[in-house]
Amino acid sequence: MLKFGNICLALSLLSCAGCSTPTEIASAPQPSTYRGMPAGLLERCDTRDIELVQTGDIVTSRNLNKKNLKECAEKVDAIRAHDARARQVNGASPNH
Repeated sequence: MLKFGNICLALSLLSCAGCSTPTEIASAPQPSTYRGMPAGLLERCDTRDIELVQTGDIVTSRNLNKKNLKECAEKVDAIRAHDARARQVNGASPNH
């Protein structure tokens, strides 16, 4: 019975170790292209902010947020344009 308990303990520790993998290691890599779309458009938008320490950091944070949202909107527009071109080439209607 003692050997069975040791085996169960070892297996439970192994299963717990799988649950504690950092997300940077466990996350899937981004695809390099999708039907001819440049890889840069498929990267996630930057949503990082700065730590607010001084009053002036509020303005800096707002400006950074505006810049990041503008870059993200440009990516979305480029993806929509790519999709529209692909639909025209393939002859599909915009509702499909």
